[in-house]
Amino acid sequence: MSGAVNAILRPLDHPLGFAARFAATGLAAALLLALAYGSTALRPAASTGTACAALTLSLGRPGAAAGSVFYPLRFTNASPRSCTLYGYPGVSFIWRNGRQAGRAAIRDGGDPSAVTIAPGGTAHAVLQVADALAYPIAWCIPVVVFRLKVYPPGSRTALAVPLTAVICSRRMPLWLGDPLSVSAVTGGR
Repeated sequence: MSGAVNAILRPLDHPLGFAARFAATGLAAALLLALAYGSTALRPAASTGTACAALTLSLGRPGAAAGSVFYPLRFTNASPRSCTLYGYPGVSFIWRNGRQAGRAAIRDGGDPSAVTIAPGGTAHAVLQVADALAYPIAWCIPVVVFRLKVYPPGSRTALAVPLTAVICSRRMPLWLGDPLSVSAVTGGR
């Protein structure tokens, strides 16, 4: 065999040799692509400070525009210490039995920033619920739901609040857009 063919087949002689070289090549390619396109995936995450373990959730006054209703999600720090949230909440509607109804909200907006919440203070995110009746019924299949389930950023414990809405029960084609979206958590009133 020629030297070039031998060099190519040599990693196959050792079971971990080929896998290690294959993984290293893939990792190097991913790193180069991320650096070339400015991916945030490789940037260090912002310090999240103290996790928010004692949050309550409430809804602010809804607003409407362009075929959607916008619900402010208010996260209140019920602990005696300041805490920090970073990112997007996980949001979905649920049936009375607790199972998810329709798709979860997609993330809407730019890069999140860390939000420190003082004791008794509040951070916010905005949930956009598009008018399900504006979509083709065959694609959407509108249903009425009565509860909203929200995972604060960085939490595995969901909070729930009553909210009656008409939503799409099916996954929509990309060209129709997403009927639910949520913003990153922000500070302020």
